[in-house]
Amino acid sequence: MKNRKRKQNNFIISKVYDCDFNQAIDLPIGSKATIMDLVGTPYKKRKILFDKHCYAGK
Repeated sequence: MKNRKRKQNNFIISKVYDCDFNQAIDLPIGSKATIMDLVGTPYKKRKILFDKHCYAGK
């Protein structure tokens, strides 16, 4: 088997959102943490953000 160079995907590390709908209206989680900040860290209890666009907001 020949050695092949692996392609590295480039992506932007940005905000973390509770759901796709929150991402669409730019409503990130309550901190400025990125996904890379959260990887490998213990889970911390926090409130999930929601607004009028959510069923939970009724």
